[in-house]
Formats: sequence, structure tokens, C-alpha cells
Amino acid sequence: MEEFEVVEKAPNVEEYLNIREKVGLRYIERDLAKQGLRHSLFAISVYKNGMLVAMGRVVGDMGIAFYLQDVMVLNEFQNRGLGRLVVGKLEDYVQGFKRENMEIYLGLMATKEKEKFYEKLGFSERPNDDFGHGMTKKIV
Repeated sequence: MEEFEVVEKAPNVEEYLNIREKVGLRYIERDLAKQGLRHSLFAISVYKNGMLVAMGRVVGDMGIAFYLQDVMVLNEFQNRGLGRLVVGKLEDYVQGFKRENMEIYLGLMATKEKEKFYEKLGFSERPNDDFGHGMTKKIV
């Protein structure tokens, strides 16, 4: 793999808003982005020549429920193993909370057309034999 700098922290707000825009995610106000980043349990930022090219973060209760959030790789850097690297490091963090005879739930809401990527990493689509449909509610 080519040279990338992998940092175990969230990007700054400007970098975060910039990568969101570049990958086509919805607009978030700066103060809400700052608050969300600050409340991440763990984050990975990947840089190429000082530019944020990939990132991801973990949110959750630090006990039994954890969620992958904002796993993003700039289009021009996809298919280079960066998504797999980011998710792997996030999952390693969550593994640190595992106790004997206890399951940890690691969930995510995949962006459309990215489900196959997560399936390759061991995630399962819902519904399945263990879980019903995942659901969301948009609060407007």
C-alpha cells in the first residue's frame, strides 16, 4: 500500500465538513459537526500529503452497543484498502471492550451501494435469523 499517515483521532471540523461534501453526504452545520466529533468514542483519520482522504469513528455507550459512523474514503482513494484499514482499526477499538461470555453489538447504517463492502468485513444485512429490520426515524 502506498504511504498514508494514519492518526488515531478525529479530523478537525473543517477537514470533516470538507470530506463529507466531497463524498456527497448531506450538509451539517459547523457547530453540530464539532459537537459530534467531540463526542466520538474513537476515531481514525487517514492523510495523504497532509490531506484527509479517509476517516471513520465509533459512537456508542462504551458497554454493549457501538456504531460505526462516518466511514468515508474519497472517491479517488477508494479500492486501495483504506476503507478496510479504517473499519479494522475501529473494530479493534471496540474489541477492547469485550468481556468473557459477553457479546458486543457493532452496528452501522451503510450508505446505499456500500453494503457489499461491509459484508466482506463480516457485517450482516438485516433482517436475518438473529435480527429484525434495522429502522431509522428522521426528526425534522
